[in-house]
Amino acid sequence: MDFLRPALLWGLAALSLPILIHLLGSRRKRVVYVGTLRFIERASARAAAKWRLRRLLLLLARLLSLLFLVALFAGPGVVVDSAGVLLKRVVLFDTSPSMGQLIEGQRGLEIGKALVGDYMNGLPEGSRIALITTAKDTAGQEPFVSPEIISGSLVDLDLSPEDAGLVSAIERASALLTAEGGGEVLVVTDMQRNSWRAVEGLREAPYPVKVVDVGGGATNRWVASVAQQGGRIRVTLGASGADVADEVTVTMSTPSGEALTSFSERGEVNFTPTLETPLSTLDIVVDPGGALAEDDTLQFVATTDPVIKLLLVNGDPSEFRLMDETLFLRQLLSSGGRVQSRFATRTVRLSSLTADDLQGADAVWLANPGEMETPIASALLKRVEEGMGLIISAGENLDPEGGAGTLTKLLPTPLRDSVILGGEDVTRAPYEEIDLQSFTAPFEDFSTGELALIAEAKTNGYWLTDSALSEGVRVLARFSNQAPLLVERREGIGRVILLTTTIDRDWSDLCLRPSFLPLVERTLLYVTGNLRNETLPYMVIGIDELKPPIEVVEVESPSGLRTTLRPDSPPFTPTETGAHRLLISERWIGGFVARFDPGESNLSRISGEELQMLGEKSGVTFSALDSSQGSGRRDLSPLIALLLALAMVAEALLSGRWSRIKGSPPMDVKGGFSRDR
Repeated sequence: MDFLRPALLWGLAALSLPILIHLLGSRRKRVVYVGTLRFIERASARAAAKWRLRRLLLLLARLLSLLFLVALFAGPGVVVDSAGVLLKRVVLFDTSPSMGQLIEGQRGLEIGKALVGDYMNGLPEGSRIALITTAKDTAGQEPFVSPEIISGSLVDLDLSPEDAGLVSAIERASALLTAEGGGEVLVVTDMQRNSWRAVEGLREAPYPVKVVDVGGGATNRWVASVAQQGGRIRVTLGASGADVADEVTVTMSTPSGEALTSFSERGEVNFTPTLETPLSTLDIVVDPGGALAEDDTLQFVATTDPVIKLLLVNGDPSEFRLMDETLFLRQLLSSGGRVQSRFATRTVRLSSLTADDLQGADAVWLANPGEMETPIASALLKRVEEGMGLIISAGENLDPEGGAGTLTKLLPTPLRDSVILGGEDVTRAPYEEIDLQSFTAPFEDFSTGELALIAEAKTNGYWLTDSALSEGVRVLARFSNQAPLLVERREGIGRVILLTTTIDRDWSDLCLRPSFLPLVERTLLYVTGNLRNETLPYMVIGIDELKPPIEVVEVESPSGLRTTLRPDSPPFTPTETGAHRLLISERWIGGFVARFDPGESNLSRISGEELQMLGEKSGVTFSALDSSQGSGRRDLSPLIALLLALAMVAEALLSGRWSRIKGSPPMDVKGGFSRDR
């Protein structure tokens, strides 16, 4: 037995009163004269035995009445044998960001800690508890320890943006209880709708899942998304428990200290900030944000289209305009619009090129270069090592051995021979097409869609290279016969790219194809390190991951921690919220923002009816927290109250208050009738 108020058991001393009354009670008799005593002795013996039994039963009824009355006030209960299973429990704590919502000035996480602390204080001696959270990559076999140790662990428990959800956590809890022979799962959560997604995928478990609801379902607003279109940045808001169209102030701050403020209209705000660097981290704040402070601010990595200073070196000038080597390239880069605004192009002849021309250039395009002086080649190579991009397009003037082989130092791979098709060999096609499947990052977009029209280009002249024998060389695209079309090599912190055919009409009609401009633009952006479409603007912690890039980069987390990412490395999974930078040789080449699941910001509640339906789908039994059942203790108050009522009825019947027949007193064995006084 187990009593909630054992001090009241001193009332059992009152059991001595019925016993005392029984012992002190006496039967006083009076004599009644009768005519004959022939049958009196036999009837008197039976009446005496019956009366003694009745008095004993009356004593017992009175004792039981007092016993049950005292026990009822003391709070009777019992730890049943089946509670041995319930002595093992798993406390599953939701540490997702939504548990940080403020409810009457207190975080939901702290409210849950207090409730669990009170719950464990009422557990019976010998209870064993295991604590797991919804955080991703937590230990899979948590030990069962005493409630006191768990109470200490709750003090340091905090939110984790890398959340795996309640579904997987319940599966881990069920597996843990299965290994221990059974028990129950106590879930501490805010009943937020996003936490229970896909709960129907849970396997059936024979263990009850009891839910402690600490949520408030209060009003909340958050930055749902940010998108950039040129110089304009559009901010979209989300809301739960309120109208997103309500008047909300959104502020955008730039690294230079510029702060732009606007009121939202239908949940959207547009800004045109001044971005002084190609990559800028913006802070976007919504006010009032609501019950969850973690989502009131969101960072965004904004980009500007940098003006790339391009030096176009004409290695095959001609007085006849249509025969000029750089004609089509110059026309493309001066065609107006966005392309022209991105490139500041200057053209010089190879024979007039000096080292001073290279200063300040972001990229140099050598178009069909021939003999080159050694100082110029050395200056080009030094600038590439410092980060300048170099593109070399081939042609008949390309002479790697000219000028004592100075051009060889610049080429990404040695040249073997030039191939001119369309000769006397009629068995061979007069041209080569481009193999769409050969395009690799960052040119893989040319394999599909409108850019795939580049395959229609016909090339009848190109240079063969020894790229397969060269170390550190990467082929970006090939012809249909697998001869390289684009070849790349890193030199210092810069890149060198070779186009093995011409950019005029001498060897190919590539320059006449609509895809030629995108190819030129992509090549220039890539060789100068300004191609930033390889990463997502946002990554959700615990869900998204960054695939290894095509080259070695460093990922710098908001805390400053750096991770080296190589082409053969596993994907990078962010664990910190905020802006991450991608660096190559200490140069910021891109970035992304890691955020927790936007669904966590939606504090809409899941109703008990919906939860019950989810339980039916999953086979898991959901029930509210019951401290008595949860502790393995069974309350016996209803049973004791029933027994008390029965004992009092029995006492009334045995005492003769309801059943005494007047005129029938017990008889004395000496020949008279006796009546108690």
